[in-house]
Amino acid sequence: MECPYCQNEMDFGFIQSRDGVYWVKTKRAISNAIPPRRGKDVVPLNFDKVSYFNGGYAEAWLCRGCQKVIIDFSPKKTDEE
Repeated sequence: MECPYCQNEMDFGFIQSRDGVYWVKTKRAISNAIPPRRGKDVVPLNFDKVSYFNGGYAEAWLCRGCQKVIIDFSPKKTDEE
């Protein structure tokens, strides 16, 4: 993928976290036990199941040139759908 900011080639990978990946409108304290509540100001970025061993993840593209990350948080279709 080409970076929309600097046009360098981007690397595909994943953003990972133990309890899921979320976009939040305002910064808040993070508890080790409770993920943020969903709502208009909290958007989960990983629609795949969060597992005990793998945590949560979202597909992402990394630009090493301008140090930006683009995250794809669209629901992923499976063979069962």
